[in-house]
Amino acid sequence: TLIQNSLENFCYQDGETPITEVNLITADVRLIKCKFESLSFDISINNFTGLCKLVLINKFERLLINPSLFKRSLFLIKTWCYNEGCILGSNIGLLASYALEIIVMYIFNKYNDSIKSEIDALYLFFEKSKEINWEKEMISVLGKLSIEEYINLSKCEKNPIEILLKKSDEKESH
Repeated sequence: TLIQNSLENFCYQDGETPITEVNLITADVRLIKCKFESLSFDISINNFTGLCKLVLINKFERLLINPSLFKRSLFLIKTWCYNEGCILGSNIGLLASYALEIIVMYIFNKYNDSIKSEIDALYLFFEKSKEINWEKEMISVLGKLSIEEYINLSKCEKNPIEILLKKSDEKESH
């Protein structure tokens, strides 16, 4: 409750408290839900998976020519998916935020040189998403993969990531 208390007692120098409606949600992943000047947000507590996701995104971002473009594009695509597309929200059976981040990472991994603005990334998101047969295929940072192929890879004794990297290199050399 240290974080919760800090948020509840946070004040600007003029004494105004911009953070309101601070609530601790005890679930599988504990959250603090709150509002900052009418913008709702959640803070995950003791969520190792969330921390790993953050590290992955930061490492990926460092590999890019324009890292701030990646974050701005990710924010735009997430915003569109949530507000306009109504396709984001794993808690109600929609696309998980993590899955969306992987799709955007794939787009930047494959088309980084041609992405000059956030709109380019959004356009590629639409184009590449419609090319996937979601019932039979999935997407990784390296590209499309059949679900059957993924199941076979996960049963394999070799490291599936090394196999995917090798397949990706073979596709690029052809």
